[in-house]
Amino acid sequence: MREYVSEAMEAIVDCGFGESYDHEKANMEQSYEDGFEDGYEDGTKRGFEQGKKETIMDMIKSMFKNDVSLELISKSTNKSIKEVKSILEIN
Repeated sequence: MREYVSEAMEAIVDCGFGESYDHEKANMEQSYEDGFEDGYEDGTKRGFEQGKKETIMDMIKSMFKNDVSLELISKSTNKSIKEVKSILEIN
């Protein structure tokens, strides 16, 4: 647990992480708004779920770009390391 907390603190202190977080938060809010503007022909909303998926994918890519470990990305996004690697298109 200490190792996880230590790694999380390092990621938070990293200047790039804060900037990435702000950028991804803005993207998530925009995706949320776009989701309610977009819908199926029967009137149900599909954009929210799609926007959520895209935001998580963008966040994973941004965190990886800022040298956050796969383990921390996995824990932070509730995705398996296998799923994270698949999104990042790495082995």
